[in-house]
Amino acid sequence: MKNVSLILLILACFSKASYAQESSKENSLKIKKQLENYDDSLKKNPNNYFALRERGYIKIFNKDFYGAINDLNKAINLRPKFGYLYYLRAVAKDSLKNYKEVLIDLDSSVNNKFATPDVFRLRAYVNSALGNWAASIVDFNSYLVKNPTDKNAVGTRGIMHGHMKNYSEAIKDFTTVIELDSNNSISYGNRGNAYLQLKNKPLAFADFSKSLKIDSNNLYVLTNRAFAYNSDRNYKAAVIDFTKAIQITPNDIRLYNGRAYAFISLHKLELAILDYDSVLAIRPLDAWTYYYRGSIKKRLSDKIGACTDFKKASSLGIEKAKELAKKCE
Repeated sequence: MKNVSLILLILACFSKASYAQESSKENSLKIKKQLENYDDSLKKNPNNYFALRERGYIKIFNKDFYGAINDLNKAINLRPKFGYLYYLRAVAKDSLKNYKEVLIDLDSSVNNKFATPDVFRLRAYVNSALGNWAASIVDFNSYLVKNPTDKNAVGTRGIMHGHMKNYSEAIKDFTTVIELDSNNSISYGNRGNAYLQLKNKPLAFADFSKSLKIDSNNLYVLTNRAFAYNSDRNYKAAVIDFTKAIQITPNDIRLYNGRAYAFISLHKLELAILDYDSVLAIRPLDAWTYYYRGSIKKRLSDKIGACTDFKKASSLGIEKAKELAKKCE
């Protein structure tokens, strides 16, 4: 009986998959036919506004973004006051990451009375990509009036508030995201950072822990908590987080430097030297690392090693190392 049920389940899944494939195939054929029809229409009349607009739209769907832009340019020349065309062209340009041009088109869309929530949403994200934090917040505000449960938009607005150092507002947004999705590891981490900026360490560390309970390999949160532990002089905890972060991304010199600082604070100088060795393996001309490693070697009475590092740091432009290097002569 179990085997029969299994066979029926497989057949059901196969039928659904086949139907989906047929539907996809049918849609592709329909789109191809529509494109052919618009091509024919434009051969007869190159200034057929409707055909240019619709063909541009279909080309966006087919990821032919340059072709879409070409059609929409022509449509805009025919109907320069039709805001929807600027929005469509902005969508195509956004896919090509031409953000400055996208912003110009979205402004034109709004100025020509096509100011829908989707326009504000796209413009908010484009402004965030361009570093226009305040403008991004304004557009997210407009979009979220009608879409208050869009957690990605709320969370991104929170990040914008963070960039603007509006940490209390950032916390409100990250809290909203958490209320919408209690398993959102990133938002716990972001809120933890905002609490940290407000010097509220207990709530910051509580949020970091909640974030890592959901996703123990969240590199962003591990890294931020590790540096926060260093600032809080909890060096043993910092070493644990730095070590795990290094296992995830072994070529990030910030992590080795952070762990080296923790090891120095714990008087584990040999381990700090190993971390500086790792930094120099990744970045052989890192002048300050030679200086710091030389300083540790000096503390360990390794005069030859210290002098070698001070001379290298001096040759790379570290003024502090020049006097120390002279004493080695």
